Amino acid sequence: MAIVSCKHFLLLLLIFAVELMAYKAEGAICRNILPRLPGSTNCDLETCTNLCKFLHQGVAECVDVFEKYTRCMCSWKC
Repeated sequence: MAIVSCKHFLLLLLIFAVELMAYKAEGAICRNILPRLPGSTNCDLETCTNLCKFLHQGVAECVDVFEKYTRCMCSWKC
């Protein structure tokens, strides 16, 4: 009887662990730093916003890269 209960307990533990991982994955934020556009040294926020909406339906942001120039970064929910 104790062996059957232990198996049921481990099965329930496994199910809750999988559910927790799925919940955590749903809340994750994905990011993609886009390559620089040809002829452009710095990020243009308007262009960045349009690209992010087109590619990922995400939120655009210009981020510093090595303190030399800025690049477009898109963030969205996975």
